[in-house]
This record gives sequence, C-alpha cells and structure tokens, in this order.
Amino acid sequence: MKKPSIVYCMCSYLNKDIQNMFINTVIRDYKKFFKDLNIAADFKIITNIPETISEQLDDIHHYYVKKGITEKYSTWLEEEQNKHKLKAWNTKFYIIEDFFKSNYKSMLYLDCDLLLKDHQKNINFDSNILSFNTRTNLHKKTLPCIYTEKYIPTININTHIQAGCFFINRKKCFDIDQILNMKNIVSLWEKDSYFLREEIALTYLFYKNNLINKIQRPTLRYRHIGSWSAKMKYLEDDKT
Repeated sequence: MKKPSIVYCMCSYLNKDIQNMFINTVIRDYKKFFKDLNIAADFKIITNIPETISEQLDDIHHYYVKKGITEKYSTWLEEEQNKHKLKAWNTKFYIIEDFFKSNYKSMLYLDCDLLLKDHQKNINFDSNILSFNTRTNLHKKTLPCIYTEKYIPTININTHIQAGCFFINRKKCFDIDQILNMKNIVSLWEKDSYFLREEIALTYLFYKNNLINKIQRPTLRYRHIGSWSAKMKYLEDDKT
C-alpha cells in the first residue's frame, strides 16, 4: 500500500553550525506550517551528500581535466565550497530517484531557505499534477534558456525551470522518473559542463521531452529569504 506524502528538504552545508541553524529555524517552521494546516506528511532532511553524487562529480571532474575543459562550472570543481554547492544542487536528482523507489504517492521538495506564506488552504498532496516553479523573461535570456536553446536551436526559449520547490505525484508524472534519472544527468554533464547547474539541466530536459507546457506552478506560496547576508541575518534574528 502506498504511503501518502513526503516532504524532502536539502540542507547540507560544510559549516555544520550554519546547517543546524537552518534545521532549527527554517525547517522547524516548515514542519509547524504543515502541522498547523493538518497536512499529514513525512519529512526527510538531507544533510549529507549521497556518496553516489560525490563519486559522480569526482568522475566528471577527471573527465573535464582529461578533455581540458575549463568553463564556469567545471572550474567550480576545483574549489571545495563551490564543489559542495554543485553536489547539493544535483542531489535533487538523487531525491527524485529516491522518491520513485519509495512507497509514497506524492512528494514535495523544498530548499532550506524559503519562507512559506501563511493562511494557505489549497495545498493538496493528492493533486494529480507535476509542479515546478518557472521564470519567464522576454527581454533577457537566463543561462538555462541560453543553453537549452544552444542544443534545441529550433525553438525560441524564454522560460526556465526553477528548482527551489517542486511537487511530483506518481499518477501524473509524465515519466520523469525515466527522464530525470542520474544516468541522463551524467550524460548531460559530459555534453556540456553548464549542465552541472541543475536548473539548466531541468530546463533542457523539460523542453527536449515536451514537458514545459505540462507542468503547473506550485500552489504552495513562498518567497526566498534572499542573499547570503539576508539568510544570516534571518537566522540570527530568530535566535533573539
């Protein structure tokens, strides 16, 4: 029998004190938010980068060195802080695989730096939808749009997928378990190092597989806390 729902949160920092501050403030508020709305969902907090993600990024790093590839994100693999950021971004694909291996009917993913807006009553984990937030810019293309258009030049692309919050229900997932698996992601890394940015990979794969018009925006309303300094202020203020 399928279990109802699970909420995944990615909260992995090299500085474990900061990591714990996020867990004890933002993620604490996530749990309270769903409890107050009487929404039953298990929580799974990812605090350690899965070993397979670390190994795959080490392998692609060696691949780039061998090929002499020195682009923006390939050079991030040389520095610990940026490499950890790439690991965290791409752990989202691991999380999607984890969900499809589980017995849950639906999943919600949340970054650990969002503020959920109060007084929401339309959150429904039984919704048969695939939901990602998107960003459309008609005047200046973002990197996800630029690199998707590079490999799909026949389409004018001005909308990109954002990965800070998304919802998947098995009943209407458009086979993304087959599309967003790590085998396909690693193949994209080999195609272009810019696909190490998970939103670039997502945008490309959603367009390539004709899914861009099938996703819906999340019913969950939220806002990003902001820059790193804004995050630190928010965490410190919560302690006072």
